[in-house]
Amino acid sequence: MQDYTLSFWDASDRFSYEKTFGTNMDKLQERIFYVEHCSMWITIDNSNIIHKWDIQNHSSTSLPKIHQ
Repeated sequence: MQDYTLSFWDASDRFSYEKTFGTNMDKLQERIFYVEHCSMWITIDNSNIIHKWDIQNHSSTSLPKIHQ
């Protein structure tokens, strides 16, 4: 979201509980993907940096940028 937060809903509770947390980043996360074979959420910010998210612990890790 534009206030630099991420929100998630879970199908197991019929989308009734919203999990929202701040990203602590100054870049807008423009794309969000779930990589099923790794059970991993990733986002790509507007400077093309990939971030891996640990939803359970409300944390993220930036992956090394290897391209422009």
